[in-house]
Amino acid sequence: MTVTASPLDIGLSKPMVALIDDDAAVRSAIQFLLEVHGFTVMTYASGAEFLAELPKITLLIVEQEPTGVSGLRVVRQFRRVVGPSVPVLMFSSVLGCDTDARPLDLGVTRVVQKPKVLELLQAVHSVLSGACVGLSNNGHMVGEVELIPAVPD
Repeated sequence: MTVTASPLDIGLSKPMVALIDDDAAVRSAIQFLLEVHGFTVMTYASGAEFLAELPKITLLIVEQEPTGVSGLRVVRQFRRVVGPSVPVLMFSSVLGCDTDARPLDLGVTRVVQKPKVLELLQAVHSVLSGACVGLSNNGHMVGEVELIPAVPD
């Protein structure tokens, strides 16, 4: 897999990314990875913490099954306040038909399997450059949704 150029490499200012995950190690790893690639990252241990602040951001990355407020509820409330202009990436431990539809209905731009950090970085670049939207799974298209195969561990 190849990672595209960072935002700074193509003359963009540093996009502001909000990351919500209840696992401190995951937050730190993803924050480090995104910052190395030219993103500014604000991290939140819970959806409630993020919703209380609601910072101005370029992208929201949220875990689907965090402790406390669910990722889907965070997205629903975020969309009510901000509208559809800010892309949302959601990561989930389990992907399938039953987990894919609800996030899309709420305006999630793409769902990626956790903890596929490289796929997450590629998805960040993709949604911020206006490329495909979709869900990680088996490489099939559903409407305007791109399904990206998961990389075996």
